[in-house]
Formats: sequence, structure tokens, C-alpha cells
Amino acid sequence: LFRALVVAPLSVAPNWISECERFTRLSSSLLLGNANDREKVERAYKSFPTDLLVTSYEFAREEWLQEIPWTLIVVDEAQKLKNQESVLY
Repeated sequence: LFRALVVAPLSVAPNWISECERFTRLSSSLLLGNANDREKVERAYKSFPTDLLVTSYEFAREEWLQEIPWTLIVVDEAQKLKNQESVLY
């Protein structure tokens, strides 16, 4: 099973979905929302996993996402991870 995770800023996350639909045959889903949505979104993704999941930096820190054996992880705007003092490091 191929599973790719794309972690991107909120401003470009929807673009990843449209580019995936335009250039690939992968199924894709966008995982965004607030803290109240997280449990509902987790259940939905686990019930209907897609080949490509696009999410924000904030959502990527969710424990259940870290437990999935991803085939590929792409970090858009990866310079945000450079600083060892940052929350995202």
C-alpha cells in the first residue's frame, strides 16, 4: 500500500490536492481543521485512507499521523524545520 504525506503551509495545501488531481492518478485528501475537528478527521481518514494525504504543520504533529507507516513524506517550505529551537523541529 502506497501512502504519502505532504506537510505544507495552510496557504498552499489546497494547491497540492489540485496538482495531484491534475498530474497523477493517486487518490488524495486534504486534512485541515481546528482542534474540534481532529477526532472526526482521524476516524474519517482511518476508514477511507487515500494514497496522498496533505496536511498542515500543526496537524502533522498529531500522534495518530506519526503512527502510520508512510511510504513517502514531503515537507513543503522545509526551511521552517531548520531551527532547533522551533516548535516544528
